[in-house]
Amino acid sequence: MSAAVGDPELDRRLELHRRWARFDEGGERLVAAGLTLSGRTLAGLDLSGAVLRGCRLEGASLRGADLSGSHLVDCSFAGADATGASFVKAQLQRCDFQGSSLCDADLTRSSWHAVDLRGADLTGASLVATLLHRCDLRGAVLHDVELRRTSVVETLGDGDWSAHGSG
Repeated sequence: MSAAVGDPELDRRLELHRRWARFDEGGERLVAAGLTLSGRTLAGLDLSGAVLRGCRLEGASLRGADLSGSHLVDCSFAGADATGASFVKAQLQRCDFQGSSLCDADLTRSSWHAVDLRGADLTGASLVATLLHRCDLRGAVLHDVELRRTSVVETLGDGDWSAHGSG
């Protein structure tokens, strides 16, 4: 799905990335640093395979967005709504998801290193074969998450894992 964000140059880059993700001619992978998309509606956007460093997406709507295979470093998603988003095989380092919604998100086979998930809601998320390494889970809601081959290593806080699915 292609979504316009209102900035002609960014819209052009997102369209090139959409083509790249679909193996279409003339496509180009999105590699961005310092991009600010805070508060924007990016629902359903295809950012699969994107490389984002130091980007700001605070309060953005990423409902159903595809971030599978993406590399996200030092990005802020604080307060973002990523309900139903896909982070399959994504690599995240030092990102901020404080108070964000990752309900029903697919984090399968992704790696989360030093990610701040304080107060994040991951209800119903799939964490199959996911690595959470040195993440801050204080106050995180992890109800009914799917856990198989999930590794939680050196994390801060326990989060609320009540009624987790063991599928």
